Amino acid sequence: MIGKAALIVSLLLNFADGCGKVNGGGYVCDIRVNVHPHHVPGKGRGTIEAAVKAWCDQPPTEHRLYVRLEIERDDGKRWEEVAQSDPYPDARIPTPNGIIVKVTAQCVDGIFRVYARAEGRGPDPDGPGKDKRFNFPLPENERYARSIKCPDIKT
Repeated sequence: MIGKAALIVSLLLNFADGCGKVNGGGYVCDIRVNVHPHHVPGKGRGTIEAAVKAWCDQPPTEHRLYVRLEIERDDGKRWEEVAQSDPYPDARIPTPNGIIVKVTAQCVDGIFRVYARAEGRGPDPDGPGKDKRFNFPLPENERYARSIKCPDIKT
């Protein structure tokens, strides 16, 4: 039972990094890694895929979600984008159940992470009928790196 309680507390603390904080400590939107970078077998050496889940408890007026796959360069001093999803337009405003956005790149050996950023306008906690801009990244604790070795192509 203690394990379940600790898990619930951990999930609540992780959620507290989200955007759109309103009076009383509630949150409007959040983004989290849904699937960390991993190899997917396929044509050639296959692909590397990752996914992010975004959700909004209260629908914002505008919402854009940018998701990219990054590879480590210079011994971790720099991350370089290798693939980006299309920004999701207003028609895909995340619901409380969330939306999942995938990003895919051709497989190359390296250390990868997924990065995401959400921006838009939503309810202002300081007054009904007002909107407030938001712009926030995927929390740092969600961006851990994974080493991926692609299989050799058999000739």
